[in-house]
Amino acid sequence: MPRTSRASRGGYVYHVLNRGNGRRASFTQKKKSPALKKPNRDPVLQQIETTYNGNSLRNSHVILVTAKQRFHDETGTGALGTASTGVKARVSYAASYFDGADRLTGVVDVGTNGGSSYTWPFTVPSRSDTVLVTTTAYNSAGLAWKRIDPRGIETRGYFNALGDVTKSIENYVDGTVSDTDDKITESTYNAAGLTTVRVVLPSGGQQVTEWVHGVTTSGGSGLNSNDLVKEVRYPAPSTGASSSSSKDVRIRPADLSITHNCDPGHTPVGCPRVLSGRATAQCGLAGRRGVG
Repeated sequence: MPRTSRASRGGYVYHVLNRGNGRRASFTQKKKSPALKKPNRDPVLQQIETTYNGNSLRNSHVILVTAKQRFHDETGTGALGTASTGVKARVSYAASYFDGADRLTGVVDVGTNGGSSYTWPFTVPSRSDTVLVTTTAYNSAGLAWKRIDPRGIETRGYFNALGDVTKSIENYVDGTVSDTDDKITESTYNAAGLTTVRVVLPSGGQQVTEWVHGVTTSGGSGLNSNDLVKEVRYPAPSTGASSSSSKDVRIRPADLSITHNCDPGHTPVGCPRVLSGRATAQCGLAGRRGVG
């Protein structure tokens, strides 16, 4: 059965699997000379070439992107070449790597590779000043828990069963906080969401910010809700623990009022709930002064 022809749109070039593997950005003169009436004779400003692994649409990824940018003083037309051949251009390369679960595990940026052509290595190369490598590792739940940047600086994240970040360590070395490495932040959650963020300081110090959820009509609010943030408590200067004397009140007395102005087809049950004091287009639920 013959393959359906692919319409070439947006300057893309397609190979036999109908995957875009090239794109050119060019400019066309309003009044062309006869020599410039063919698209391949337009002056090309930028050209992107894409290389895939695998030989099917389902099991393939972009593993190498070659970007070509026209030299400012180049006068040739058509496809861009290299810094020394054809239509002169600056050529740079970026490679990608994936695991068996189709997750991105490595990105390699070699820039212009010193002016030499670059071939995608089968394995992630070692980091260097000219080979900038970023790698990502995943835990058993499939969450990205460890990243190492081109400088070799490692960042780790730990998660609860819902995938929320409960602990992060920047510039991981040994997991012990110091002035120069292992910057630890811990977070806790409840059913409403984030409740505390604790920054761990050297020598046992800490800075804790707390979000207190829950507003009631008896407490002066216009509704009862366990989801709304009532106040944010900031670290006490002396201990670093969250303090009720240093806080930002988010829901002030009578901040919220509810007016049901539903369409005839809506019932109170079908009306959207107010969670932030902002009016909704469907139901006309409005807050008098908004949320702080």
